[in-house]
Amino acid sequence: MARGNHAFLGLTANVATSELGRALRLARRLQAGYVWVNGRGQRPFGAPFGGHKQSGLGEENSLGELLSYTQTKNLSLGLAK
Repeated sequence: MARGNHAFLGLTANVATSELGRALRLARRLQAGYVWVNGRGQRPFGAPFGGHKQSGLGEENSLGELLSYTQTKNLSLGLAK
């Protein structure tokens, strides 16, 4: 775990284990935006993920990505009759 989290980047990580509980514990602790368990290189189309540490900004394939391109503004008008 320390070796994996020592890296400056945190885009993806891979866990190889046959124990589901161990896989979930490791995936939670790994500082990576996408964690594969017993596989690599494929993710479902449209599945959101975001890089950790120095791996990118924000999220990809998510509402968070779209919102990063917007600036919210609220306008309240009291119109005279």
